[in-house]
Amino acid sequence: ELTGIFYANNKPIFVNLLGPESGFNGRQGAYLKVKDRSHRLWTFWCSVRKTSYPKPVFSSGWLQFSHHYNLRIGDKITLRKQLKRDVSNGVQYKIEVQRKINLFGKDVWAHVL
Repeated sequence: ELTGIFYANNKPIFVNLLGPESGFNGRQGAYLKVKDRSHRLWTFWCSVRKTSYPKPVFSSGWLQFSHHYNLRIGDKITLRKQLKRDVSNGVQYKIEVQRKINLFGKDVWAHVL
C-alpha cells in the first residue's frame, strides 16, 4: 500500500522480493522488465542502497509508471515474480495496481486499468 513517504519520493521500496537471483551479480543495480495487466512492458532501474540497510529501490521508469496509473496514497502495488516457464522476452515480473473503492457501502479493492 502506498504511503505518503512512498508517494512523495516517487520511489517504492520492495524488501525481500528480488533475492539472490535478481541479476545484480555484485553490481549496485539492474534493469527489471515488468509487465502490467494490459501486457504493457515497463523497465525499471532497481538499485540497492550503499548504506548498512541495503533495500532495493526503483527509480528510472517508475515515475512514468506512477503517472500512467495516476498512483495515489493508499493504492496497492503487487509485484510477482514470473515462473521460469512464463518468462518471455526477458520479462521477470508482473505488476498490478489496485485502488480501494466503496461499492454499495463496502470497501473493495479494484484493479486500476
